[in-house]
Amino acid sequence: AWGVSAWTFDGQTCTFYTEVSRTYPKAGAVSGGDLVVPREQHLWPNWPASSPVVTAVGATEFSGAVGSEEVAVSNFGSGGGFSTMFPAPDYQKLAVQEYLQSQQGKLPPEGSFAPGGRATPDISLLGDDYVVVLNGAVTPGIGGTSASAPAFAAMVSLLNAARLADKKPPLGFLNPLLYQNQQAFTDITQGNDKVGRMGEPLQYGYDCTKGWDPVTGLGT
Repeated sequence: AWGVSAWTFDGQTCTFYTEVSRTYPKAGAVSGGDLVVPREQHLWPNWPASSPVVTAVGATEFSGAVGSEEVAVSNFGSGGGFSTMFPAPDYQKLAVQEYLQSQQGKLPPEGSFAPGGRATPDISLLGDDYVVVLNGAVTPGIGGTSASAPAFAAMVSLLNAARLADKKPPLGFLNPLLYQNQQAFTDITQGNDKVGRMGEPLQYGYDCTKGWDPVTGLGT
C-alpha cells in the first residue's frame, strides 16, 4: 500500500513512484492490484443459501418500536442475489422475472450479477435485536441471518409437528409451496441490501419492492 497514489499504466507496463519529492520510474513491473487493472464488480450471493434445494432466509427489522412496519435490515446485508452456479429453478422463475422487469434502470451494472441464476432469499424473518439467554446470562441486541434462519426453521418444525399429530405428512421441500402461496407473506417494500457484513455502505446492491426481491424474498 502506497502512502501516495502515484503511478501510470499504459496497458502493458506500470510505472510507479515511491516518493513525491524525489520520484523515479521503474519499468517492467506491474503493481497496484485493482488500481492498475480494476477488476469487474461482481455481486456474489451467499452459499449454501444459493443452492436451489435450500430455503434461503433473509432478515428484516422493525422500522421503529416493536410491532411497527418491517423493513429490510440495515445493520448488515441480507445476503441475497443471483447464483452463477445454478439456473433459476422453475418454482421461482415467474416471481424473479417480475422483479427484474419492474427494476429496469435500477439494477446493478450489467455483468455484475447473473439475472438468470438461482435467486435468493426465498423469504425473510426478523433478524435483528434478538435477546439471547445462555446459562442465565442475558445478551440483548443480537442479529444476523443466523438468527432469522433458525427462527424460521423452528416455525417449520412446529408446523410439521402439528401435521404429524393430525396424521398428515410433513411439509417436505418448502420452496415450491412458498412461491405458490405468496399471499401468506407480509411483503417488505422498504430498504435495500447495499450494506456490508459489518454495516459498511456498498456502492451496489438491490432494492426492496412489491413482490419478490433479492433483499427480503417473498416477505416475512
